[in-house]
Amino acid sequence: MKRILFILLFFTVSLHAAPVNLLIITVDDMSADSVGAFGCKLPGTTPNIDRLAGQSLSFAHAHVTVGNCMPGRNVMFSGLISHNNKVEGFYQVRNPGWPHLVDLMKEAGYFTGIRGKVSHSTPYQPYAWDINLDTLPDGTSAHFKNAESYGISTAHGIKKAKAALEEREQREHPGEPSGPKKQVSELRRLVLDEKVDAVVGYTSSGNCLAIAPVAEKLKILTVVHICGTHRLTEDNKLKYVFRTSDNQAADSVSLARYALALNPNLKSDQFSG
Repeated sequence: MKRILFILLFFTVSLHAAPVNLLIITVDDMSADSVGAFGCKLPGTTPNIDRLAGQSLSFAHAHVTVGNCMPGRNVMFSGLISHNNKVEGFYQVRNPGWPHLVDLMKEAGYFTGIRGKVSHSTPYQPYAWDINLDTLPDGTSAHFKNAESYGISTAHGIKKAKAALEEREQREHPGEPSGPKKQVSELRRLVLDEKVDAVVGYTSSGNCLAIAPVAEKLKILTVVHICGTHRLTEDNKLKYVFRTSDNQAADSVSLARYALALNPNLKSDQFSG
């Protein structure tokens, strides 16, 4: 069994009001049964991946149509088999004729970053990632076997994504506060200047976490909508702030239980608990 050679990080931080962040982790030269959640017989080999799998939906029959490195990644990121996406080997394809996943995410307003296997993840180089995280914030090159460096890279990428959001909002609304600060400023204006009796409709975890303590201090009835974080109610004692749906974790568990209720004989390793 070969050991994991690297981990590829592809993460996106949305530049829209209600972000859904995406993290894709891939590994090289590792069979599926090297992971505990997929049948590894050596206990404790992959405890973190196993814990993630235990909280997630797992796929037992999801495959790409080619098994080697660069072609396999471009199958996954294009949705096309190799002789249609033109990346059939380890060479540059300058005009592939299809949008890469990074292109689609950027068109949707996302900030995109990558760590590891950069030259094998797109049909040609350099590609239009917003940031290449192979270089650490201190200017040194990250080693692919240094686990701690992946946390550093991820934090750095998120920081850059948030800065890009601020820059974008300042370009579109010069002189105005942006992000959660903007929502807090608008909440104060509505309550103190407009004298509203209630405020309805906030979305995104960041906005909700920012406005909740302010709404409580102002004693204004505030109804938030899409706030997936559990911290909204765990970090604050709320009297005036309510939300119309539960947190993301509870919603996911409810969906799993509902599926099992519809089909009690469901035979799958997709759900745990």
